[in-house]
Amino acid sequence: LEGVRCTELIHGILQMTDPVTGKPMVDPTTHRPMYCHDLDPNTGLYPDGCEFIPYPAGPLAAGVEASVMDHVNVRSMAKFCDDDLPNNHTRHNYDAPSRHNRLCGHRSTWDIISNSDDFANGKNAA
Repeated sequence: LEGVRCTELIHGILQMTDPVTGKPMVDPTTHRPMYCHDLDPNTGLYPDGCEFIPYPAGPLAAGVEASVMDHVNVRSMAKFCDDDLPNNHTRHNYDAPSRHNRLCGHRSTWDIISNSDDFANGKNAA
């Protein structure tokens, strides 16, 4: 299993988060972050509260350009994911089990925006 992300170039960690505050959980004994390691034997999924936290900067975040709609704290992100298959820096992750994919028919953010009434047929071209 992997963290849900668009694009697949985003790297990070799977960490437990507090269900009330949404902040990363810390082991009370060691004062270190609590990471997700074990899958639920019944579902094959990580436990509730396990969240993918992308690296916001540094070598593992280098070259990641999209998606602004995904993890806004990654400093190098400045674009929406799209359908440009050769460009893996912005390519939409169609296989991610995300809410966006579920509600938008697995279409990329840029495909939805560029085909909206506000942008269709060359309106508001950049």
